[in-house]
Amino acid sequence: MPTGRSERRTLTMPVTARNTRKQPRRQAAALPTETSRGSKDDALLEFRSRRVARQLAELERTNAQDVPATSFASPNSLQETTKPTKAAPAGLPASLAMLDDTKKNKKKQTTNVRNLLMYKKSLAEYLDELPEDHPYFNATPPASKVPARKICSSCGYTGAYSCGRCGEYSCSRPCLDVHEAEGGCGIGR
Repeated sequence: MPTGRSERRTLTMPVTARNTRKQPRRQAAALPTETSRGSKDDALLEFRSRRVARQLAELERTNAQDVPATSFASPNSLQETTKPTKAAPAGLPASLAMLDDTKKNKKKQTTNVRNLLMYKKSLAEYLDELPEDHPYFNATPPASKVPARKICSSCGYTGAYSCGRCGEYSCSRPCLDVHEAEGGCGIGR
C-alpha cells in the first residue's frame, strides 16, 4: 500500500576478502603542443604576459625615487657649518651650545662615506654607465628543474585552484570569490 512517502530500500553487498570489481585505468591526457594550441590559449598567454609586464611596471613606479641633488648640502657648506664659533655653533641657539662638545668627540666622516651619502645613483644611472655590450642585458637564467610555484592571488598562500578566466591561482573557494569580486581577472570587466 502506498503511504505517500517514498520508501528507501537499502541493498547490501556481500563482503568478500577482495572486491572483484575493478575500475578502468585512466588514460594519460595528451599535453598540448605548440601547433595544437587554439587562439583562446594564445590570447590567455598574451594576457598573462601583459599582466606581468604591467605589475613589473607598477613595482618600478612605486620603488624609491632618486632624491634630487638640490636637497643635499654641498661639501663646502657642510665644512662651514661644522666649524664652531666662539659663542655658539652655527645653526644652534646659545642654550644648546653644550651639545657641540659631544660632537667634537665623534670621528670625522671620511670622504668616501660623504660622497656615497651625497651622490647616490639609481640603478638606471648605473646601467647607463655600463658599456653597450655588457652581458647584463642578455643574461638569462637556465631553465628551472622544478615547476613554478602556484601562489594564491588573494592572500599569497599556496594556490590549489586556478581561475577559469585568467588562470591565476587561489588557495580556497573564499579567496577565489574575492579574486572574482575584486576584479583580479581583468577579463570581461
